[in-house]
Amino acid sequence: MKRSSPKKITILSLAVLVFVLSANVTAQSCPFLPGCLDPTFGTGGKVTIPFPPPADAAPMDIVTLPDGKILELVYRNRLVRLNADGTLDQAFGSAGVAIFPWPATSGLEGYANGYDMRLQNVGGGLRIVVAGNRRLGTERKFVNVLQMGRFMLDGSVDTSFGTNGTLMINAATWSNEMEIQTDGKIVILDGAGIIVRTNVNGSLDTGFGSGGIVNAGFNHDLAIDGNGGILVGDTITTGNGKNTKMLLAIKRYTSSGAADTAFGMAGTATADFSVKSAQGGQLAVDPFGNIVVAGGVVAPGNGQYYFAAARFISNGVADTSFGGTGKVKFVGASGMGPRGVLIQDDGKVVLTGSLNDNYGLVRYNYNGTLDTMFGNGGSVIEDVDLTDRVSTWIIQMEPGCACSKIVMSSVGLGLSFARFTVQ
Repeated sequence: MKRSSPKKITILSLAVLVFVLSANVTAQSCPFLPGCLDPTFGTGGKVTIPFPPPADAAPMDIVTLPDGKILELVYRNRLVRLNADGTLDQAFGSAGVAIFPWPATSGLEGYANGYDMRLQNVGGGLRIVVAGNRRLGTERKFVNVLQMGRFMLDGSVDTSFGTNGTLMINAATWSNEMEIQTDGKIVILDGAGIIVRTNVNGSLDTGFGSGGIVNAGFNHDLAIDGNGGILVGDTITTGNGKNTKMLLAIKRYTSSGAADTAFGMAGTATADFSVKSAQGGQLAVDPFGNIVVAGGVVAPGNGQYYFAAARFISNGVADTSFGGTGKVKFVGASGMGPRGVLIQDDGKVVLTGSLNDNYGLVRYNYNGTLDTMFGNGGSVIEDVDLTDRVSTWIIQMEPGCACSKIVMSSVGLGLSFARFTVQ
């Protein structure tokens, strides 16, 4: 979900081009239809937590707990937990907020940031794993290293992980994305395109790649498929001069860290939208083993980014049953980054992020046609906190209805959340 490290922060300062089509400004007649704000969450489906100044309230990553509670990692070192109804969970940390200490174990001066978060099963109990970076050094020279920490569900430090709950890995710089394998091993993609895999306790898994490290060259997103293959997504550039194009792309590695050359074409699957500029490479695997890569592509002539996605079957071949070509693009509103993708249990594809400077969602049926029963003809644009910079999203199993809902978060005047119905 979020979707990445320094790139996640820099998008807060991007100017957003406003391109409003009146048919997409508001959601359909609500509540309780697909794409509506959920009135059982917060106030009318919205929650805002004042964390001044706004830049310090940037949401980094989001997970949901089995009981429906929502856990948000907030820049730099805060965890916020909401009850399933959107109220702050007073039993977590201090009135719903836990600040975790990340001391520099080397003793050098520096600072630390948390960028990614996942839940890990350790001995039958869940733990919170956070990955980010630490800047170490003196006033004249600094170096970034990957830093990880593990916490109990109440927000306290899990001292059994690393050294007093924290460890650093010098072979990587910062976490761009993180996933936890079914066996509890931790897989991290760093900002330089290096994949790091650790054992459950955080020690490097020397059976993966070279001493636990693989240089993939892609650095945008990470996913694990149903066979344990490790997928990495990004954009690549082909051609030159007037013939230059940017493609959304995926590579796959085996569970041992070897490049899977049978995937796509010589190990890489690409989606060509015939554009000179593209951003993203966000990944998701659907219930049928298909792989979706999502991002933004620039419309020729106007410089605006639009949500786009492509789907491949498990071997990296374009799935032409999706949109007729394996690709879809939503041109109804301007979609700024970061952008993401969620997959429903029925295989419907939901593209997420900011549309026209607000919370944005676009849903496609399994066959790639726009789902006109969702929101206003397939899309939702919702103003939650004035200028919204949406950067995390997740499908939540909401215990009150035993149904799936979409929770998203953003930074505007503060940290904000919104929950949308999907069924």
